[in-house]
Amino acid sequence: MTFGDPQGALSTLQDIIASSGPIEITIDGKAVRDAPGPKGLPFVGNHFDVFPDHLGNHQRLFEHYGPVIKTESLGRTTYLTNDPTTAGIVFAESDFFTKEINKAHPLYPIKNKAAGVFLGDTDTEEWRVAHKFLPPALGPKAVRHYAPQMNREVEDAFSVFDELDSKGQAWNVYQYMLKLGSQAVGKLMLGMDFNHFTSPNAYPAEMVRVIAESLELNKKIASKGDWYAKLPFWEPKRLQVLTDRMFVLINESIAKAESSGAHDLPLQEAALEASNMVGEYSNVLCCAFLMQ
Repeated sequence: MTFGDPQGALSTLQDIIASSGPIEITIDGKAVRDAPGPKGLPFVGNHFDVFPDHLGNHQRLFEHYGPVIKTESLGRTTYLTNDPTTAGIVFAESDFFTKEINKAHPLYPIKNKAAGVFLGDTDTEEWRVAHKFLPPALGPKAVRHYAPQMNREVEDAFSVFDELDSKGQAWNVYQYMLKLGSQAVGKLMLGMDFNHFTSPNAYPAEMVRVIAESLELNKKIASKGDWYAKLPFWEPKRLQVLTDRMFVLINESIAKAESSGAHDLPLQEAALEASNMVGEYSNVLCCAFLMQ
């Protein structure tokens, strides 16, 4: 990063003081400018430049405008990059850069201050408290402790995958990965068996269905303007109903785990002795994980 004016680069403090014109910041020798993007249409903006094939259309826009682009769809402005280096700078969190889930953020419709991890701002007391408990809960010793349980959950799914394989037909992997991931999380976090692999057609547990549908609705709502997210009906209303139901289910699961005879353990020992995280860890850690 360097300074410059219309006459050229300003390499010293004396040059900056002596400059009579406006001083600009240059990065890699180029002036700072707004991200480029297609012009768009009235009201809908770039909606039809992006959807319905957003993957192909975004790739086309990156090839035309470069690694950082700007689009506007139905009042929602979005900046995107396909460059890993740029993404690393943008998402770095330090004393100078923090994550704030503002109204333009994709997670804003499901933002939750109490979450303390993925759904909350980083410069908050909730974030700092949650991260006091996260390192010992996810450290190398804790991972080794929970690895056998994780292996058992994966092995339980083999019978279903073997049955699907025996039919010699193609099948959609998404629903089974959703069930396998949530089965493991449910057992390790809540001590609950969702019974997702009793048969190939086993229905996902209600908690899993609620969370999955909430994420799907959030993606749809976040891609549109603020006016859409405020509608008291249709998808925004459905998302609010699902969010309320999700917290009811989570609180019920925590209450069951706490009443199962589990006990609190010292922070550094809990990760090595707990059978599940809700039953043995403090409520702060429970909320940090389960509200994601």
